[in-house]
Amino acid sequence: MEYKEISRKFAEIYSNLPLKTRREIVVVVNEQPISWEIAHKEIENDTDMGREILNKIHELKIL
Repeated sequence: MEYKEISRKFAEIYSNLPLKTRREIVVVVNEQPISWEIAHKEIENDTDMGREILNKIHELKIL
């Protein structure tokens, strides 16, 4: 799956999450727990960390 497709799918899932769930940990990257909120901000801003988070989420078949 292409990066933009994965990013779009993440945004779609994120927008449907309850607000409380968005604070929960979705993945651990570089030994740092990443919540849905942090993942969303990093992916939305297209940072290196955002790309790493998205790749990890895809690798773990969360999306």
